Amino acid sequence: MKKRLSLILAVILIMVCLTGCGGAAKDSAAYDNGTSSGSYGGSPEASEESFDMEADYSYTTDTLTGEPGSAIISGVQVDMSEKIIYTAHADIETIDFDGSVEKVYGLLEQYNAFIENSYVTGKSYSTEFYGHQSYRVAEFTIRVPREYYSALTSSLDVLGNVISINSSVDNITTQYIDTQSRLDTYRIEEDRLLAMLEKATSVEEMIAIEERLSEVRYNIESLTSQLKNWDNKVNYSTVTLYISEVKELTVQVPVQRTYWQEIGDGLKNTFDNIGRFFKNLFKFIVVNFPVIIILAVVIAVVILIFRKATKKDRQRVREIMAENEAKKEESNE
Repeated sequence: MKKRLSLILAVILIMVCLTGCGGAAKDSAAYDNGTSSGSYGGSPEASEESFDMEADYSYTTDTLTGEPGSAIISGVQVDMSEKIIYTAHADIETIDFDGSVEKVYGLLEQYNAFIENSYVTGKSYSTEFYGHQSYRVAEFTIRVPREYYSALTSSLDVLGNVISINSSVDNITTQYIDTQSRLDTYRIEEDRLLAMLEKATSVEEMIAIEERLSEVRYNIESLTSQLKNWDNKVNYSTVTLYISEVKELTVQVPVQRTYWQEIGDGLKNTFDNIGRFFKNLFKFIVVNFPVIIILAVVIAVVILIFRKATKKDRQRVREIMAENEAKKEESNE
């Protein structure tokens, strides 16, 4: 019985190696021809004898771009487009914070996008009741269809002053093909294990096959989840917006500046700082005028009390000195 069980396991391993090697050779041939194959041909119900390792490949080309569009693999049409993940991060300044946030939702509707995460700060208690300066910020993680990615990133200037925008492109075509090929191999192995399970004649055979079947199904679920995650990132690009409320927008100064232009910029900054200082000083005096009046009254009262106390002390010293002089005169007489 043990020899028979060992023979079954050996047959299973040999079939896995054959299907894996055949799938790798087929993917390599498709990739070298400038195309990408997402799956093997062949019906899942096909038996081991009827599985054709030399399936015919028929390619179609996108008439607009001239790039490979799809492929007919064993009668199944497969998407041959490259798997590319686009991401972008933009820092934006705005004076009209509420208006910029409202325009974000306008862009979502225009480009059929949606918000994955968002964070928006409001006015604080100190801003509302004490008049303290408080600037708000907003952060949005937006998912936009891949075909609208460029249009959306090119329209961000409607939200405010775009300080910076960083974009990245991650081509995962090779990883996607490899994962898809592994998934197809496991699915073929699953079908064959199920067929072998129906023909099993002993409990030991059934247990060995079911153990391997459990591992194969776990791998299928894991790889399927990975492919779905990639498809989601490929089909919907990610754009992160960081919008900050400012008092003044940053002026974009050209890099090439003459000597006198630099002097002019320096003088302008100096006068702006002086004007800002006196402006803030005047605002401080006006806002805190009641406090200043109270402090002035308290200081005046303290000074008055101090002067009176000093005057009394001086008068007392004079009296004592006069008494001492009188005693000296009496003693001399």
